[in-house]
Amino acid sequence: MSAIIEEKEEMDIMPGKNKDKIKVLSVGGVLGWFFGIFFFLGGVAFVILGDLLSGICYITIALIIFPPFNRLVEEGYKFRLSGWLKIILVLGLLFIIGKYGSLANRPTVEQFNQNVAQAVQAQSTSVTIPDVPSEEETTPVAQAPTNQNQMSYQSVFTFSGEGTKSSEPFTIQGDRFKISYDCEGDFCQAWLYKVNGLMPEPFMNVGHSIKDETIMYGGAGQYYIQTNTMGRFTMTVYDYK
Repeated sequence: MSAIIEEKEEMDIMPGKNKDKIKVLSVGGVLGWFFGIFFFLGGVAFVILGDLLSGICYITIALIIFPPFNRLVEEGYKFRLSGWLKIILVLGLLFIIGKYGSLANRPTVEQFNQNVAQAVQAQSTSVTIPDVPSEEETTPVAQAPTNQNQMSYQSVFTFSGEGTKSSEPFTIQGDRFKISYDCEGDFCQAWLYKVNGLMPEPFMNVGHSIKDETIMYGGAGQYYIQTNTMGRFTMTVYDYK
């Protein structure tokens, strides 16, 4: 009889032992999910655009703050990062993105307008007025036929340097143009931007030295080049006209 009473008392002391645990939804968990997904999608977008450095940093930040990944590491490897260490890692990765990412030295709207105005002014000052022929010079003279309509690639712009740089804007008149580039270093990236355009077009993205050329079909307009290299580079733009 006493054994039955002791067993009943033990059951009363530990009520709900076999019930499911209640999961608590905290502010930190919600923010971890939100920013984890945000940084992951941002990293994927940068990788698609050709900026591998920024993309990898963004995805790493997402893994650091994403709750499911933290639980997976904690259960699989029996350790977890402290809150302060996570903050330090995230700030360090954001510093790398701001310092060496493709958007680090992208010109502002004011710089765009100033560069375009300078380019237009330089072109206008180079226009020459042809001499009007006199009556004696208007007599037609038989000449050998020439191929006046023959089109070719003509050099219109040269850009060189090292590291993260943005070029001055240059003008393209033809329906296509060629970019010849020579980069010496362990990391070579470059993007072509159209002034007031929406998306850049990557044309150089390798982890070694390279010397090559590519044809662009953006049409006539104002363009500029942005680079992110670990070494020196030289680029020449040829307009097809």
